[in-house]
Amino acid sequence: MRTHARYRAAFTLIEVIISLAMLVLLSGVLMGFLWNLAKDRRAVVNILQVQRTADVLFDRLASDLTSAVATSGSGAGINGRATSLTIVSRGVFVTAPGATAQQGDAQTMTVEFIEGTGEITLVRNAGASGAGSPEILSDRIAQVRFRYHDGSSWRTSFNSQSAANLPVAVEVAVWFLSPGADPIIPIPEDPSLLTEEEVRELEEQYGPNWMDEILLSEEEEELKPEHEREPDRIRVLIVPDGPSGTWSAFGSAYDSGDFDDGGSE
Repeated sequence: MRTHARYRAAFTLIEVIISLAMLVLLSGVLMGFLWNLAKDRRAVVNILQVQRTADVLFDRLASDLTSAVATSGSGAGINGRATSLTIVSRGVFVTAPGATAQQGDAQTMTVEFIEGTGEITLVRNAGASGAGSPEILSDRIAQVRFRYHDGSSWRTSFNSQSAANLPVAVEVAVWFLSPGADPIIPIPEDPSLLTEEEVRELEEQYGPNWMDEILLSEEEEELKPEHEREPDRIRVLIVPDGPSGTWSAFGSAYDSGDFDDGGSE
């Protein structure tokens, strides 16, 4: 009796290779999707954080401008430049437990944008000296601009002691870093002062030739006009105790758009 041998079906080498290739391809697509999802999530979180920073900045400035003084014991009550603003106001300052209470009701707040790091810092202190520890509100800011309306035009600086009065309004414009962009890493003049962690972050951000890339980007940035795009957030804050004689003129010009206010919220 003749028997027929039964052969067990199996995958050929080519079929195994094709299956592995398809598995690798699908894994790559899945990893790419998850990577983009994580990147988008980080971008959304960053946007929400900087939006919150702008809200906090506007609220604190509006609060202090409500009770700002024109002159204080140490000088101007409002001393502002394009990237920084110091306000002396009247109010209650709560000191930390065990700290020496300050005499008087004056309190000072200084907001400053540091271009080299992209940070907005805030210092609040009892008294008119303005000394205190800075609080970093955010390190994801591309630019901050303060402008001051004296009743006739916008100015990039203002000193209430020299003007013998408060400004009519203060405009605050904020530009955010592009979504997904890494925070600005300050580069010292001597790169050897960088820590290993800072060098590693620079290599991840710019690649192995990070020094050349940074120098090139700085040269290109110098060729660009300032503020190529509109501010991401902007607000005009009215100073209640400013010169009342110019309020009507300021309001009429603002409503009719007779001067460039850069927009408002």
